Amino acid sequence: MEWPPLLARYDSMRRKDAKQLYTRVQEFLQSVCRMSSLLNSVCAKCICKGLTAGADCAPFGDEVLDEEGRCIMTEHENFVLFNVYVPNDSLGGKRLPYKLRFLDALKARMDSARRDTGKAVVLVGDLNMCRRAQDMDWGSRMVNIETFVTGFTGIAGGKEESGSVVNKLGKELGSWWGEMRRRLAQRQVKPVTRTQGGKPVTKFRVFVEGLDGRPAPVSGSFETEEEAIGKENDNYCIDGRMIGGYVARREGELRVSELWELAKVMMGATWTEEEMRALAERAGVSKSSPPCLKWFEEVLQGGMVDSFTEFWPLVESRFTCWDQYKNKRYTNQGARIDYILVDGEWFHQHAVRGASQLYGTSEYEDVAKNDQNSRKDAARGSAVGHVDSYSAQGEGGTVFHPIQTKCVVAGGGGAAALRPCPS
Repeated sequence: MEWPPLLARYDSMRRKDAKQLYTRVQEFLQSVCRMSSLLNSVCAKCICKGLTAGADCAPFGDEVLDEEGRCIMTEHENFVLFNVYVPNDSLGGKRLPYKLRFLDALKARMDSARRDTGKAVVLVGDLNMCRRAQDMDWGSRMVNIETFVTGFTGIAGGKEESGSVVNKLGKELGSWWGEMRRRLAQRQVKPVTRTQGGKPVTKFRVFVEGLDGRPAPVSGSFETEEEAIGKENDNYCIDGRMIGGYVARREGELRVSELWELAKVMMGATWTEEEMRALAERAGVSKSSPPCLKWFEEVLQGGMVDSFTEFWPLVESRFTCWDQYKNKRYTNQGARIDYILVDGEWFHQHAVRGASQLYGTSEYEDVAKNDQNSRKDAARGSAVGHVDSYSAQGEGGTVFHPIQTKCVVAGGGGAAALRPCPS
């Protein structure tokens, strides 16, 4: 589609009603984005004269994978940069097969870039997955109920001491879980109509059998039944879920926050936030789908490193994404889904940690936790990269001063900036 017809089409749209205008403008903007291979607008190009040896906005050679503009590959003097926006597979996991196809193609293209250029590879961007339990807030972590209530074999540190918080939760869940699972299997999505501004408004919610035997809501409200069903499958699918032959959800798993709410509604549980945090810390795992996590570990085992956790391996609750609609950044309920992955050998030769402490923690605590990294700093080479732990900085974020070198790789959360240093 060329520019003049697009503009004429936009001009004609001004005479339509507001709802139709919104839809048409969205189509117009998507058409413009396709023309620049930046449909998602996240994959920013890094092409500067004298800095970039080559660039490719369709690096996979696959029309299905390249058409959404989710990967930009640029070649530089010493490395090849992949800037990506990996597809999302939430709300029922409908796009999981496409996401895995994208990830496999990405891994193959990074391998070929190393082989063809002899240069290191840097992968930056939104990977739409959480590598570790620590990379998401405690309420979003998954707990395998079946494993937890039978001997506590899934808890870090082995068997719990008698009378501990987690041991108490395990005993209560063990006595309730059979009935909770029965009620969950009978969950339903129902319309709820209320009056707003003098007019009836219908939305949809998930209902389960409550403590008194009557239907009780256990989710927020949704505009459409399809959206509510998608959320239901995403949150309450305790029988596991397969999508396109892939495991989208393991059997017997629930998010800690959903488990807490269900236990209150169904069984009248009086668990405290402190108790649920203890459960998340001891038994929680990443909510990302198993095949995505397997891909991530294969990439790391293949020689790449997660730049943020390489310098700060023990810190938690350092996020790059929050539900802004619900103001979750204010309470720091988010996830670290944005990353900078770097070929390990090149990283350890050239990277220097940018600060001795992270925002919101004591210098002593962080330096003590990361002493092994502190000892490595002095051994770095002359061409170094500054790793700015943006994901660790909370509101506003403090940008640490980069070391003056040949180039700068910035962004613990995944956004990379490359620029030549002053001579």
